[in-house]
Amino acid sequence: MELSGRRVCITGGGGFVGSHLADRLVADNDVVVADRFGAGRREWVPDGATVVEGDLQDPAVVAEAMDTETDVVFHVAADKRIDADDPDEQFRRNIALTANVAERMDAVGCRNVAFTSSSTVYGEAPRPTPEDYAPLEPISMYGAAKLAEESLLSVYAHSHDVTVWTSSAGTPRPWRSSATAARRSHTCTSTSASRRWSTSSSTPTPP
Repeated sequence: MELSGRRVCITGGGGFVGSHLADRLVADNDVVVADRFGAGRREWVPDGATVVEGDLQDPAVVAEAMDTETDVVFHVAADKRIDADDPDEQFRRNIALTANVAERMDAVGCRNVAFTSSSTVYGEAPRPTPEDYAPLEPISMYGAAKLAEESLLSVYAHSHDVTVWTSSAGTPRPWRSSATAARRSHTCTSTSASRRWSTSSSTPTPP
């Protein structure tokens, strides 16, 4: 996908990664940032981006952030606290965020999503961790949620014709597609997404 002249929704676009992504894309695209600004900062959002402030657990907020004109979603939003007081609630919250995003994408016909996962899905794996490392055995509720979210998006990839790119911090090749992740039983990439995307920048670009 050429990221120019597109309607782009960035969930968690007020955070460190999301705001840098928005800054890179805003000059050539219609960027919508959706964030509750818990960990992120509104002032980090670049000028020119539309801001939807609210909790993505609320379907009304998701509905405002994505419409029939949305071409691609960068789903960066997550509760990333490693010292969460209630890990079970953190698990439920993160899954709810991704479920709401996926459901809204399906409702408005958006067929492209880039999802930020985590190396925590691998558990106590060797470093650097190869993409085809198995089994996936997360040892934290955060890692378990990320793996569940990957699995949920896999359903949308295979049953709703959605193309999904998944990145995992801590792996040597963060942007992976079905060509490289097919051996992972829990990958969340569409069978039609067989291209390798560049890791030379913060946004995926065609080879």
